[in-house]
Amino acid sequence: KEMNWEKLKPLFVQVYRDTFEQDEIDGLIAFYKSPAGQAFVADITTNEVRSRAYGWLTTAQFGGLVAGPALAGLLYSLGGGQVIIIIAALLIQYGPRPIVTK
Repeated sequence: KEMNWEKLKPLFVQVYRDTFEQDEIDGLIAFYKSPAGQAFVADITTNEVRSRAYGWLTTAQFGGLVAGPALAGLLYSLGGGQVIIIIAALLIQYGPRPIVTK
C-alpha cells in the first residue's frame, strides 16, 4: 500500500492532540534555546560531531526566527492551527536526530 499525507495526517493530528498541550511544545522549544538545552546537546554528542550538532541547532533557531512568522501566517491561512501542528509532528518524527557516536 502507498503511504501518503492524506493517510498519515489524521494519525499525526491525533497523536499530538493526545500527547502534548501547546505549553509543552513551547517548553520544548524554549529548552533547546536555553543554556541547559545547549548543554544537553553537548552531553549527548561526542567531540567529533558536536560542532555539526550545534550547527543544526543554530540553523534551526535562526531559520525559524527568519522564516517562522511568514510561514506560520501562510500555513494558518491554509488550514488553521491543525496544519502547523501536523508540520511540527512531521519535524519531530522525521527531522534531524541528535548525532551520537560511541
